[in-house]
Amino acid sequence: MGFGEYTIPAGHEMEGYSSMSTKEETTATTVRALNDALNARDREATVALFASDGVFRPGAAGASFAGPGAIADALFGFLGAHKSGQFETLHEVFAGDEAYHEWKWVGVTNEGEPAETHGCDYYLIRDGKVAIRSTFRKADSPAG
Repeated sequence: MGFGEYTIPAGHEMEGYSSMSTKEETTATTVRALNDALNARDREATVALFASDGVFRPGAAGASFAGPGAIADALFGFLGAHKSGQFETLHEVFAGDEAYHEWKWVGVTNEGEPAETHGCDYYLIRDGKVAIRSTFRKADSPAG
């Protein structure tokens, strides 16, 4: 059961009540499907989840990719630099057609080095497709 902008976390719903609206369920399904497609390294499924005019902003200053093919090229460029790795969902918030998805990436680079990063994506979903994905990653701090 929702209360304004607040959605009760999964597992804490009142019996017989849904914690998400139909729009939020569509948003959640789309965001989770994209995460699954990326973890499976399924380029075809990834392309299919972006709107034809979708935009991906990966967090690098000024970088932006438009259209499903260009977006997949950018995402799979990152994945291609790793021989293994997965995005682990840490926290999700859904509000209508918007979502925030906090994640941790743990993998191994093609050179055999361990790789880990933590970030959050903002999503705008339109008609079950990703219209906007903006990524914010934590910067690695120097050891010290």
